[in-house]
Amino acid sequence: MSLAYRRLVTKGPDDSSQWQATQNTSSSTNSTFFVPAASTDSHQVGFLSSSDSSTDVTTSGFVLFGHLACLKTSGGKVQSLFYAVPSDVDGIWSLNWNSTDESGSVSVALKDTPPSNSRSGAK
Repeated sequence: MSLAYRRLVTKGPDDSSQWQATQNTSSSTNSTFFVPAASTDSHQVGFLSSSDSSTDVTTSGFVLFGHLACLKTSGGKVQSLFYAVPSDVDGIWSLNWNSTDESGSVSVALKDTPPSNSRSGAK
């Protein structure tokens, strides 16, 4: 499922460490950002609707370390284990968490700042 989101990294209700996103549609329904729990075989991150009751995902503990998106574990460690894997469609990548043994995977950093224009003059 691919959805476009116009807003990400807004705190959840009661100033929790959940991150909410609003779909880029006329609907104002929020979805909750998640990474897969350590106990699952899946590595793909995504968004859960408010009616989804998945138990094998982590939906809280997200923090910004400077501008870098991280997960603060129950033990107090701050982790940023995001990576991308190319899909079957040229130019489309899947965002994943906590594994680097997938073919063609590339470590990525999620930030709350837009990319710089440093390549704008490159030819």
